[in-house]
Amino acid sequence: MFTQQATLIRSNLFLRLGGFDDSFQLAADTDFWIRAITSGARCRFIDIVCASLRLQPGQLGADTNTQIIEAKRLRMQYTLNGNSWQARLEAARFRIANLRIYLTRILKNKGRGYKVGDHTKQSKLES
Repeated sequence: MFTQQATLIRSNLFLRLGGFDDSFQLAADTDFWIRAITSGARCRFIDIVCASLRLQPGQLGADTNTQIIEAKRLRMQYTLNGNSWQARLEAARFRIANLRIYLTRILKNKGRGYKVGDHTKQSKLES
């Protein structure tokens, strides 16, 4: 997954593709990356943390209903069928390739996973 906080792109690519589709509230960046990749843009992965995101209650990014609606819209718009064997295979490959990241997160959170609001305890400790 690409996040705009951690992505550098050439301005000519951004302009050529018409930028972000602001009819999306949450998925404008995902829509852009799909258009960029399908237009032939090349991507390179750099294995360092260069951005982080903290979800807070009431924040738009924590709105699961909007996430579901916009994910469905993207699947329909780009005919992305998550039920095909190819999509399932690609999802499995992605999860295997990122297993180290998943395990690190699980161990860091002692198996609790991440819940919106978990940061409040840490924030109180820092202040």
